[in-house]
Amino acid sequence: MTYHRWTHSMLQSLSAEIDRIKKENDNMQIELRHLKGEDLNSLQPKELIMIEEALDNGLTSLHEKQAL
Repeated sequence: MTYHRWTHSMLQSLSAEIDRIKKENDNMQIELRHLKGEDLNSLQPKELIMIEEALDNGLTSLHEKQAL
C-alpha cells in the first residue's frame, strides 16, 4: 500500500511538472511570435518597449560578433 501511495504521489508530481512545462512552452511560443513581429496588437506599450529593447540588444550582440 505504501508503494502505491508513493507511486501515485510521484505521478501527481510528474503531472504537475508536465503542466508547468507545457505552460512555459506556450508562453515562450507567444514571446517568439512577438519577437517575430506577430500578434503585437494585444500588447501594451510597456511590453512593446521591452520587445524593442530585446531586439536592439540582439542586434548589438550580432554587430559585435561580426566585428570580430
